[in-house]
Amino acid sequence: TEYLDCSNDEVYQQLHAGKIPRCWRSQLTPIWPRTAKHQMHFEMKRLLPGVVSMDDLNGDEICVRLTYLGKDLNRHGGDWEELDREGMATRMFANGQLVHSYLEEQEVTRLSCFSLSKAAIENAIQSGMLILEWEPLLREKVTYRHVPLPIAELWILRKPASSKSPLISKL
Repeated sequence: TEYLDCSNDEVYQQLHAGKIPRCWRSQLTPIWPRTAKHQMHFEMKRLLPGVVSMDDLNGDEICVRLTYLGKDLNRHGGDWEELDREGMATRMFANGQLVHSYLEEQEVTRLSCFSLSKAAIENAIQSGMLILEWEPLLREKVTYRHVPLPIAELWILRKPASSKSPLISKL
């Protein structure tokens, strides 16, 4: 876990002005090749109580809503500022199923929402565990300066079949 670098004048000014949500002030950022490919595990009985088959979802969709830090916040200050930190293209899987292909670092930090495939959800229900995995494009080149996309915020949502908004959830 890393924290926004307040020794960067622009980041500090945005924090001071209240323009950066509190949940974006720390992020998961692997800085070594051996930790570049990382996972998060979620117990299905806690995540979706009472769901033991796809039928129990009644057509509802399971989404991962997350915020990857963009170039605007993924940077250092002080002596490190001249190194110009970069986010590396990163892809995401859920129980072995591709959620999104390699995404490049965005100019501005923003929220994205990705639907999980039926196969990923079925596997998670059967195994009892939802496993989210992130993989950078060039794992062997991950350093303190060149990192997989930092994850500032992550939500797992159950979107009712009748809803059109990715922001609405039953969880």
